[in-house]
Amino acid sequence: MAGLVEVYRGAGDRRGADVEVPLLEGEAALLERGWAEMNDRATPRESVTTTCAPKAGMLPGNIAKGFPSGQAPWVGRIVSVSFTADNVRCSANIGLERPL
Repeated sequence: MAGLVEVYRGAGDRRGADVEVPLLEGEAALLERGWAEMNDRATPRESVTTTCAPKAGMLPGNIAKGFPSGQAPWVGRIVSVSFTADNVRCSANIGLERPL
């Protein structure tokens, strides 16, 4: 049995595309998914790409903290990871989304 989350935009006056959730059952689980959908779209985000040394736990969906020089630290969600290597060094290219 698949669940269906009805999506409304704006102040609830515009219907959005429904989200099909094939692995969730029960009203509580579907309500949680609906809250997550609203939270995911409520805050404007900025896409950031950075290069750093590879570390354990660099996986999409995980949270990472950025320390840009001359700016306040910020937190973002990892959306992509790729690695490059040559004979001497290895680096990770990370795509992040952070709230504005």
